[in-house]
Amino acid sequence: MNGRVFCVLTIAILTSAATGCRREQAAADGWGRLVLERTAPHPASLGELRAHAWYCSRDSLLSIVGTADAWSAALALRTVWPGERHFTLDSLPGGVGTAMVAARPIHDSVGIALLSRSGSVDLDAGTLLAGHFTAEAGHDSTRVTLSGRFEGMKPDTNGCASVAGG
Repeated sequence: MNGRVFCVLTIAILTSAATGCRREQAAADGWGRLVLERTAPHPASLGELRAHAWYCSRDSLLSIVGTADAWSAALALRTVWPGERHFTLDSLPGGVGTAMVAARPIHDSVGIALLSRSGSVDLDAGTLLAGHFTAEAGHDSTRVTLSGRFEGMKPDTNGCASVAGG
């Protein structure tokens, strides 16, 4: 697995960042929101997550990470920024135009994250990062359909996250 993709997943799965900041301050700091829902088999709102985005030109990877009290989620999109508006979901981003989604309940310290297997992500045009996704996700025999939307983020383009040992 690509080290940077692993880093994005690790942040999403393990982070329990503080929530509750005022939206005005969040937007000024580049933070936005990611709304996560399960649409099948049992529809439910999984929460509104505080989210941030990073773009690493070295890896052509746009990462969106969100956390709330109950759930964390991450999207990794392989793109030339700004560029593609439509992405095909898989379990890992491959070439340009591919992406992945992962989601996990924060309080489940032993559970496996739900990873996308198929679906799509679409970005909206605009000055701030926004879009929506639908993903068939799961692990082993667990299958769910996740959907979500994200908005209000200004991606941090000031460099790439470093990965320990790399």
